[in-house]
Amino acid sequence: MSLKEDDSEQKDQRHITDLVIRDFIEWHIDLGQMGVGGDNSWGRKPLDKYLILPGEYRYEFEISPLIPD
Repeated sequence: MSLKEDDSEQKDQRHITDLVIRDFIEWHIDLGQMGVGGDNSWGRKPLDKYLILPGEYRYEFEISPLIPD
């Protein structure tokens, strides 16, 4: 994405006040997250210990209500 695309007038939800209140909750649960840059502002890859290498990953999670019995 270029700066021009990111700064266009078609970009929605620029500020918290632009968000529309809806009657549902959406969660995105990820196995991992990797940064986009390394030790400098741009150009370097993240350090090896922060890389998510290609491969087949699996994980599971359980969602339980917090309401007492």
